[in-house]
Amino acid sequence: MKKFAVLILIAFLPLLAGCALSGIETNDSADLIGVSEVAALTDGRYTVDIKASTLYWEAYKPIGGHMGGISLERGELVVQNGQPHSGSFVIDMTSITNTDIENESFRTNLINHLKSDDFFATADHPTARFDITRVLPYEGEEDYDYKIEGDLSIRDVTDSITMYARLDDTGEKLTGYGKAEVDRTKFNITIRSGSFFEELGDQLVKDEFTLEMDLVSDRVQKGL
Repeated sequence: MKKFAVLILIAFLPLLAGCALSGIETNDSADLIGVSEVAALTDGRYTVDIKASTLYWEAYKPIGGHMGGISLERGELVVQNGQPHSGSFVIDMTSITNTDIENESFRTNLINHLKSDDFFATADHPTARFDITRVLPYEGEEDYDYKIEGDLSIRDVTDSITMYARLDDTGEKLTGYGKAEVDRTKFNITIRSGSFFEELGDQLVKDEFTLEMDLVSDRVQKGL
C-alpha cells in the first residue's frame, strides 16, 4: 500500500512542478506590464533636418498662458544596438516666436520680453543646448518609446531634464516626437515665480514650461 502511494506521488510531481513554473511565468509577465516594446532602429549617425524639425514651447499662468515656437540651429543623434545612444541639439533662442496672441503689438512685446534679461537674455546667450546622457525604455501608459535623460543648458546654466519620446525608422530617416517639462527657475529665470515672490496674483508665471519637439533627421553614416 505504501509503495502504491509513493508511485502516485511520483506520477503527480511533474504536474505540480509545471503548475509552479506557470505561476512564476505569470508573475514575470505582470512585471512587464506598461513597459514599451520598441522595434529596433537602424544603427548609424543622423543629422537633424532643421527646416523640417520644430520645437514648441508653452508657458502657464494661473489662467491660460502663452505658446510659440523655437528653431533648432543644428542637431545630431546616434543610434547603436537598435536604440538611441547619444545626441546633442543646439537651439536658436533668438528665433523664439509666439502663436497665440493675435494683436501684433502685444505679440512683439511678449517676444521682446522673452528675449530680454528677465527671461532668456538672448543678446548674451543666443543658443541653448540639450545633450543626451542616458536612454531607458519608457514605462507607462502614454504613447512613448523612450525615457531620455539629458543636460539642458540655458543662459550658461546646466541642469538635467527628462524627455519622453517616440521614434519611427524609415531606413534613411528617423522621425519622432519628444516632450519635456522644464523648471525655468533652475536656470536663474525667476521673474514672476511663485517660488520666489508672494502675492503675484494673475501676474504669476508658473515655474515649469513645456518643450515639445517634432524631429526629422537624415542618416549620414551607416552603422557604428
